[in-house]
This record gives sequence, structure tokens and C-alpha cells, in this order.
Amino acid sequence: MARGKGGKGGGEARTGEESRRAGRVGHEIQRVLSELLVRRSKDPRLADVTITAVRVTPDLRLARVYFTLLDEAADRKEVLRALEHATPFLKRGVAEAISLRYVPDLDYRFDEALVGARRIDSLLRGLHDEARAPAEADADVDVDEDGDSVPDRDGREDRSRDPEDGE
Repeated sequence: MARGKGGKGGGEARTGEESRRAGRVGHEIQRVLSELLVRRSKDPRLADVTITAVRVTPDLRLARVYFTLLDEAADRKEVLRALEHATPFLKRGVAEAISLRYVPDLDYRFDEALVGARRIDSLLRGLHDEARAPAEADADVDVDEDGDSVPDRDGREDRSRDPEDGE
């Protein structure tokens, strides 16, 4: 059944407008939740929680709250239980800070993207360190008093100097 301009869901422009509004509301909820956790939460299990993103559905009824932990050794399940326990407090804080007809339900998710990014960063650093190690080893050339290269500890002669240079 087609809907006219007067009905709900008035086409593409309305959808774009709704998603932009949902994005703005999500950013504002993220700011409020972060401030509540830092300044007003008394639960020590929430001390290392960082809100990384909030995605709100276009109808503004559900907010998916993505979080990560500063302490990687912290128990995610325990922190999730603490967040769920703090939901009434957090929703009240959102209601006081943001003027909305309905305060969205809060659905908490651990932000796996940051864990993946940390792992990739660690792997890249390891590759960078491995690539640097042989270059630094080649830079340490042992030479005798005549300027000829001397075999290194492995018994290999350093070939970094060209014997045809005439030096």
C-alpha cells in the first residue's frame, strides 16, 4: 500500500532526515552517558568503561550503546551486568539532559572493533620491529684496521661494502 506525503514515512527525504536526527541523538546520548559514568556513577565496576558509540534506531526507541574497557583484563560479563544494573540511573540522566518524547531503551554491546584494531596495531608494530632489526644488524659493520670487513659472529663476511669502490 502506497503512502502519500501526509502519511508517516514520506519517502527518501524523510528517511535521510530521520537517520541524521538519529545520528545527532546518538552522539548526544553518548556524551551524556560518558559524563554520567565519569562524574556520577559510584559503581567501581564501571570505572574503566568508555562509551565508544551510540547507534539509535530511526524511531528513537532503541539505542545500542557500544563500550570498551580501559583495563583489558576486566571481566566483560561483569561490566555488562553492572551497566544493565545502572540502566535506570543512566536512562534518568539521559531524560534530564535531552528533551525527547521517549527515552530510548539502552542495549549494551562490547565494541569488538577496537579489540580488532588493537590487534592489527600490535601485529603491524611487530612487523615493523622485525623489519628494523635486520637493518640495524647490517648497520653494525665490523672492520679491521685495513678497512676490510670482518666476519660477524655467524662466520659470515659483511658484504655491505663494495670491494670495487677502491676504498
